[in-house]
Amino acid sequence: EPISPSVLAKDVSMSTRQLERLFRRYLDRSPKRYYMELRLQKARNLLMQTDMSVINVALACGFGHHLIFRNVIEHITILRLIASADQNLHELQFEVKDSM
Repeated sequence: EPISPSVLAKDVSMSTRQLERLFRRYLDRSPKRYYMELRLQKARNLLMQTDMSVINVALACGFGHHLIFRNVIEHITILRLIASADQNLHELQFEVKDSM
């Protein structure tokens, strides 16, 4: 079961807002995003290093259903494609300016 930022903050004796500020300052992301990244990294490792099914990996990493896991993976893939396209466009614009 995923840990909520409020439970984590309580466990370390600070406010949720203070925890969020520290995460942003030192990790440049929210506690929720950081925790999701940890879960996805664990899922990636399990998929690559074991013969576990996607359903079992999803459950082992705290995703209540394999479809939720799939949706998260699809969302991340789309964001990476958009970021890559933006980077390519920026590089192309830079090359065009340099050639003028």
